[in-house]
Amino acid sequence: MKTLILTGVLTTMVSATVLAAPTVVLTRTNGHFSGNGGEFTITPSAELAGYLKLYHANARIGSAFQSFCLETGETVSLGPTYNAVLSDKAVNGGLGPQGDPLSVGAAWLYHQFQTGALAQYDYDHTIGRSASAGALQNTIWWLEGEAGDPGPGNTFRNAVVNKLDNPNTLNINEAMTDNNGQYPVAVLNLYDSNGSLAQDMLICIPAPGACVLGAVGLGLVGWLRKHKVF
Repeated sequence: MKTLILTGVLTTMVSATVLAAPTVVLTRTNGHFSGNGGEFTITPSAELAGYLKLYHANARIGSAFQSFCLETGETVSLGPTYNAVLSDKAVNGGLGPQGDPLSVGAAWLYHQFQTGALAQYDYDHTIGRSASAGALQNTIWWLEGEAGDPGPGNTFRNAVVNKLDNPNTLNINEAMTDNNGQYPVAVLNLYDSNGSLAQDMLICIPAPGACVLGAVGLGLVGWLRKHKVF
């Protein structure tokens, strides 16, 4: 379980921005997912459309980008419009209502995925991509404390441990520590039209730490526009 780093003020800011947040629509693309996990195709509203240019062609479909969910105990429907708040944590997650900061391992893996450079991810073949999506999703859930260790047969589990582990000591907990802006990845907290939490999804951002610099939600979007990121 990861250490909570956000303050009560930040949590309040997240809640306050829900009603005025950008929106997204989630769908699925055949051959890009496995079971309940794997890739989700996210079409953003105009407020978030500028983020699309941060994605390699391998990680986007038209005006949508590919993402993964962070929670196993939350469900999301395909098709409805969800309000979206940019954050650096899952709202519930393993730490409960106070939120669960994104792990550095999950952030690194998604950053590699969205740049089209995640080693051994089969971006090109339908069956292979589905298997890759399932394996990556299982690894993300493990890193977020939502599922058990997928084991050494999982390519992406091995990749993140080899990337972040001390080469002389097996210390998987290093991959589960908080991202703290190390990689340019944030979390989209999704809420339905009634204001109820639906799911938490991954999104890439322009630079490490941008989510903290811009606070959250529309505060981040305003910061990006002011600095002419898009």
